Amino acid sequence: MAKTRLKGDYGKITTLTLGAEVSATTTLTEDVWYLVTAIDDSSSGFPAGATVGYFYRSDGSETLAGDDTCKPATFTDKCDIQNWKLDFSKDDIEITTLCDNTKTYLPGDTDITGSMTGVFKIGTTDTVGGIQNAFVPIVQASGTYAVNAINEDQIYLKLVTQEDTDTDETEQFYIVPATFNSFNQGATRGEAQTFDAGFRLAPDDVNGVEFAYYSYTHS
Repeated sequence: MAKTRLKGDYGKITTLTLGAEVSATTTLTEDVWYLVTAIDDSSSGFPAGATVGYFYRSDGSETLAGDDTCKPATFTDKCDIQNWKLDFSKDDIEITTLCDNTKTYLPGDTDITGSMTGVFKIGTTDTVGGIQNAFVPIVQASGTYAVNAINEDQIYLKLVTQEDTDTDETEQFYIVPATFNSFNQGATRGEAQTFDAGFRLAPDDVNGVEFAYYSYTHS
């Protein structure tokens, strides 16, 4: 029976990396999600409705044509995370005039922020390019010595609300181009070492990834 009411155990969080751009005459790989980066105006191999900046899941039958281009996505589970949350809000712009009997407002821009908590895990939380590395250099002092500077690259998050991909299940998730604006870590005797982090939706000027919620029912 397909899931329609969700519990927290159905969710997870992953990071997302993009591979090299592929172009015309390339046949896409089945079950891979691709970021659409360009669509041929006259003879596209993408299905109708595909849009630049959003991800498309291939069934393996599509061959890119003309000016079509896309980038394959790789998702890596973040197995140190215990929970995540997104917060949506809109500004209120007051437009009350002397003729109004009550205050009158128009909606302003949407603000999207998020947070997560986890258990600090060596080899996961402290990876180069990860959350911690967005705030502090990470020095690898065994083997080949390496000083990894603070990572200022765009970070892409996949926030999953329903991870099941069995037949008839509807996989659902957010894709969030984000920047992290807080990271807190600590240790207390007799308790797990935990951390929490905050992030904000950020415009992606590198790959043009758009914020969206995806719903895909598996057949």
